[in-house]
Amino acid sequence: MGYLGSTYTTFDPTRTVAAPRDADRFSGDASTMTFTLTRTVDSPTDIEVFVENIQQEPLTAYSVAGTSLTFTEAPPSGTNNVYVVYRAFNTGVIGITIPDGSITSSKLANNIRLFTVDNYTANGSATNFALSDTPAGANTLMVAVNGILQTSPNNYTVSGSTLTFTSAPTLNANVTIRHMGYRSSVTLTAVASNSTLPSPILSGNVTGTYTLAGTPTITSPTISAPVLSGTTTGTYTLGGTPTISSPVLTTPNLTFGTWTTATRPASPASYRTGFNTSLNTFEIYDGTYWRLAPAGPGQSNTQRAIFKDGYTGSYVSLSNLVSAAGVVAADTTGVGTALAHRGAASYGTDKAIFGYGYLVSINAPATTINLVTNQGVVGSDVTGVGTARYFLAAAGYGTDKAIFGYGYSGPYVSMTNLVTNQGVVGSDVTGVGTGRAELAAAGYGTDKAIFGYGYNGSVVSMTNLVTNAGVVATDTAGVGTARRGLAAAGYGTDKAIFGYGHNGSYLSMTNLVTNVGVVGSDVTGVGTARRDLAAAGYGTDKAIFGYGYTGSYVSMTNLVTNQGVVGSDVTGVGSARNGLAAAGFSLTA
Repeated sequence: MGYLGSTYTTFDPTRTVAAPRDADRFSGDASTMTFTLTRTVDSPTDIEVFVENIQQEPLTAYSVAGTSLTFTEAPPSGTNNVYVVYRAFNTGVIGITIPDGSITSSKLANNIRLFTVDNYTANGSATNFALSDTPAGANTLMVAVNGILQTSPNNYTVSGSTLTFTSAPTLNANVTIRHMGYRSSVTLTAVASNSTLPSPILSGNVTGTYTLAGTPTITSPTISAPVLSGTTTGTYTLGGTPTISSPVLTTPNLTFGTWTTATRPASPASYRTGFNTSLNTFEIYDGTYWRLAPAGPGQSNTQRAIFKDGYTGSYVSLSNLVSAAGVVAADTTGVGTALAHRGAASYGTDKAIFGYGYLVSINAPATTINLVTNQGVVGSDVTGVGTARYFLAAAGYGTDKAIFGYGYSGPYVSMTNLVTNQGVVGSDVTGVGTGRAELAAAGYGTDKAIFGYGYNGSVVSMTNLVTNAGVVATDTAGVGTARRGLAAAGYGTDKAIFGYGHNGSYLSMTNLVTNVGVVGSDVTGVGTARRDLAAAGYGTDKAIFGYGYTGSYVSMTNLVTNQGVVGSDVTGVGSARNGLAAAGFSLTA
């Protein structure tokens, strides 16, 4: 056997500075040549081998393969007369514990510190907004105007570092643009299938290619400024209370939390998003209130409503505000000229517009417009645009605009007038469908509208759908009882309801409209049958019918649940009247 050296004082590896298990001992029996090491080694020179206190020559006296140590000649018999001292083993890296908090952002590359938020206050005319960083695309941004999420390309587009709205946000609107994705140059490194990463903290610049495969579990992470892009496979569970700051996600598949209205988080962080199973829609917490996302005027996203104008035996311009709980307030002395038989709708996400109507001072139809702020304050008369008429209808469309349509100006007419998200009424658009009056309209499907029923010498039940671009479709054969003098409103975030009316008799039936604009059959009504009433959305997802005429003027209301169920009469507040109009306003209660 290739022994080298001479006998010297016994070496005791347990007395060295090496950590425990840096040495192995074996007992030779003069026949065994292979011994099993406690660690894997790559080369004979990674260990020092001693037999009877004599160091052995690597390769000549022994070889290694993984955890096997094989001598070229069996060591002699003895107790613990063979020992091995480890010089290195195949971890691939040197184990170093980095002190907590010792790595700062200055060590990370600037090019992925992206999770920024751009905040602007709109000037009412600008559509272009400069971004602080160039996103991968429009879908890597979360854009909100006054807390209402915007969608691409309906509401905005992105080119380079410029975001362009399809229409200018309203004056002093809060525009928030959150960057939500990793740059395309950042890649991810492999994590083994079914691996568990306990309490990771990821922040700043992470480079390389990282693929999360299988079903890894990440417990209680804090992830700052992540930008994820490309394809990441598998299912990933974020346990504990994860904090993810300003993410930018490119074409992600995301799973959101779910809750009911009763069980939604009581004190969530701003912009917390989840699916409300009670409402069957997503909602976002804006820091004060839960908002439906997305939803537009006429889809009952507004919290409050306003009834305005009408006829009590004489024309009046008073108004009655409705709270987020559906409680009607006492009369407010009106601003502007007393009119009746007007149209009204929400616009600009949180305001309302009343337009046209019959003006008694000239005994003729008018084009008068009155805008209502998001505080329910009615503005002075503005001379309108287009054909003067009354007995028309109006609704919100396209998430922040409105449309007036049809009416009576001497003949029955079918023209429309579009309203911008700034409350500016456009010129007449040649009408589509049957000219008629005493019809009703409401928003549906989050961004579209529907006109329905009415009178053109006889009562009719046809409807006309309106696209999210304000284009009116041809007549759709009516469903339900033909009638006039009815009202309509959005409810349940994406549906609508027509209710009440007159066809020779006062009626209290309703017809529900699905989120694809299909009108349902008559539902036996609840409450007092009447005509020439008004309706609007309130409380985010509900509706209210109010006032009207039963042979005498009345002021009772009927609340509608987010399931489209009409409640019994509620004793009215304010002046009994008919020929009024109503619309939702305000995103706050």
